[in-house]
Order: sequence, then structure tokens, then C-alpha cells
Amino acid sequence: MEITSIILAVHNELNSTSACINNIRKFTPKGTYEIVMVDNASTDGTANWLTQQDDIKTIKMSNNEGFVPACNLALKHAVGTEYVIMHNDVLVGPGWLESMKNLLYSDQRVGAVGPLNNKAIYPVNAFQYYPVAVSNQENLIQIANAILRKNKNNFRATTFLYTYCLLIKKSVVEDIGLFDERFKKGLMEDIDFSFRMLKAGYTLLVDMEIFVYHNAYTTLAKTCSNINDLANYAQRLFKEKWGFAALYSLGVRYELINKMDLNKPDLSVLEIGCACGSTLLEILNRNCTAKVHGIELDEHSAAIAQAILGSAVKIMNVEKGNLPFNEQQFDYVLIGDVLEHLYDPWRIINELWRYLKVGGCLITSIPNVKHTSAVQNLFALDWKYEDAGILDRTHLRFFTKSEIEHIFTNSTYQKIEMSRNIYSFNKEFTDKLADINKTSTEDYNTLQWLVKAYK
Repeated sequence: MEITSIILAVHNELNSTSACINNIRKFTPKGTYEIVMVDNASTDGTANWLTQQDDIKTIKMSNNEGFVPACNLALKHAVGTEYVIMHNDVLVGPGWLESMKNLLYSDQRVGAVGPLNNKAIYPVNAFQYYPVAVSNQENLIQIANAILRKNKNNFRATTFLYTYCLLIKKSVVEDIGLFDERFKKGLMEDIDFSFRMLKAGYTLLVDMEIFVYHNAYTTLAKTCSNINDLANYAQRLFKEKWGFAALYSLGVRYELINKMDLNKPDLSVLEIGCACGSTLLEILNRNCTAKVHGIELDEHSAAIAQAILGSAVKIMNVEKGNLPFNEQQFDYVLIGDVLEHLYDPWRIINELWRYLKVGGCLITSIPNVKHTSAVQNLFALDWKYEDAGILDRTHLRFFTKSEIEHIFTNSTYQKIEMSRNIYSFNKEFTDKLADINKTSTEDYNTLQWLVKAYK
């Protein structure tokens, strides 16, 4: 009989581990799985507890080698036809494995599947995030059953999957190899592994039926003196390997999507600056018949978008040469936080008009240099460029509301609608600014202006 190998790497936190194992036993049919656990030199009684567990294949380590090396070691000892990489601070619920396996084998192109959960370790992954508070085991079961009923037979594609509960085909691991041990502590290894799957032609899916509880960082918080420093180090390692900052390039621009009518017949969308393709992929999740296209300047992030969307993504500089599209081809052109990077955003805004259908819209977000975080620096006689944000060192242009209105008023568009993306920063300073200028605090709290311009 074929079985699933459930793999855990643990270091102390026996209470979490035993609760995790108990839920696996309770909600997974006996005889359909094996548990392979690497004990990374625990000192809290975990080793003794494991000697009493007849159904756990244990690998004892004399030193804590880290999460990723331990997972790789367990994979080498696993005998299942598919593997679940699981954190020991996860609690599964009813039907979790059966549903995820059904989705995993629904198509030969599917390489891995993950569930919904209550924590977004990286804020850019909203694909698996289901914000809900879980108070106890009974509450977990209630929530899991409610989500199962609500999302029956639903799934969505994603750009990456977390390793807190990751179901992978054995054949995929044989194809692309084990986890990269440069990310040994267990941050960014999931995005790296996901990208390797995507580049190999596999699809990654989120099982919308299944919710698991994740009490994130249970072990890491006690073994790492500063998680933020570790995260920054892991992100630097990732950038050295892949050539771009993943967390900068993976976000879904929901604020732009929410301004679209996704039920339009023959929906056609172009995104300028599509990065890894997350926004276009989410549009397809909501309307699988939509025709999506992307333009991306950075070849490294564009390669991920191309792995997902194929030739629909072009690597090019939007300011150089003609776009490879027909006039009046698109219902929407999205251009999120790109105009400030251009030499001549005024020209590009007008040129994109040609590619919109009559009644189509250009939807853009533009950083507001009047935001308190930027103005505060000026008052301090400082203008410090940063890796991201309003003072991103790659920004060439800076805008306020009045300049944005001027751009579009003098353009070929028929009308514009403007709204705000609010981010409050230093309330005391903001209130003083508003008082000095006899204005409201709204403009100073506006991080980005969202513009919807109609043809």
C-alpha cells in the first residue's frame, strides 16, 4: 500500500510536538502515512518521549543542524509516494491529507499543494492566509469544517507555498532535488524551493478547503536572538542566488484588482511592471478565462512570471520601443508603483491610452511624496534614499496629488477617479503639519494615490 511520509524537524517544544502528532493521528486514517521525525538535539524530554512512540521513525542528531538540513535528512529516509513537510507548531484538522492529496494528483503538472492557515509569515503571501483567531482544539475543528463547507472543491494557484504544511510529490523532489541548505535555519527556503518547482514546469496550488492552525516561530523565537536579523540575512542569500528581492516582487496588488470588473466578457488585462506575476495570477484565480499579459524590466523576476504565465510575459523596458500589442486590446492596463521609476511618465501615460478599449481604464498607484514619512525627513534637513518605499533609490520622479491631477487632466483620458491608500505615520508630527498648513491630515497620511483613468 502506498503511504504519505509526514516529515518533522524538531528542537525542543515537546508540548507543541505532541499536540501536532496527536492531531495527525486523530485526523489521518491509520495505515495511510508514516511519520519521520528528526530530533535536532532537543534537551527538554523530546528524545525520551520519542522512544515511547512506536509509530514515529526517529532520527536523532547530536547537534542542532537547522530546519532545512534536518528536513533533507528525513526526506532521504522517507518511503512515501509523496511527502508532507510540517512544522511542529501546526495543528491539522478533519480531512486535511485526503483533500490535499486529491488536489495534488488532480493534474500531472501539479507539483505541490498547501492549505490555508492563520499566519502570513511573509506579508506578500496572501494566497494561503486566512485571518481567523483559533482559541482551542474544538474551535479549530469548527473553523476547519466551516471553511470546508464554504470552499468546497475550491483551489487557487500561487507563486509560492510555505513549508509549515507542504505536500510534495516524491517525483518532484527526485526531479529538482532537496531543499537548499544555505537557508538552513528555515527562512526563504520555501520560496526558493517553490521557484525551483515553477522553473521546472510545475504548478503550485492552495487547497481552499483545508485550514490548519500555525503557531508560527515557536522554536525559532527561542533559538534565534533576533528573527528580523535572520530574516534579512536569508533574504540577502536569496537575492545573491536569484538576482532579485523576492519579498519586493511577490506582492499581489489587491488595491488595483479591486478597482476592476473581473466579470467583463472576454476580459483582457495588461500589467506594466508585473514582477513575478502574482497580481496577474490572482486575476486568473478569480477569472480563469481572462487574457492576461505582463511587461517586466527585471529579467530575473520576469523569469518566474514566465514560468507561470509563459509567453504572456515580455521582458522589456516600457520606455523603449513599441509594445507588442494591438491598439484597443485591453480592458485594463495596471501600472502599480512604476511611473515614479520612469524618465518620461507623462509620455507613457498617454501612449498606454492607445492599447485600451473604448471605456477601458488605466489603473495606477503612485507614491505620495507629501506623506509624513518623507516630509519629516525634509524637516530634519535629510533626504535618505532607501531600498523600498517613497524614497526608493530607484525613483526618478516624485508626485503629490496636485501633480497627479495635472498629469491626467492634460492627458487623453476622459475622466479620472482618485482614492487613497492610507498609512498613518507619526501622528504627533502629522497633526503639527496639518495645523501649520491649515489643512486636514489626510494628504499626509496618504502613502499612495490610486488613480483610475477612463478612455
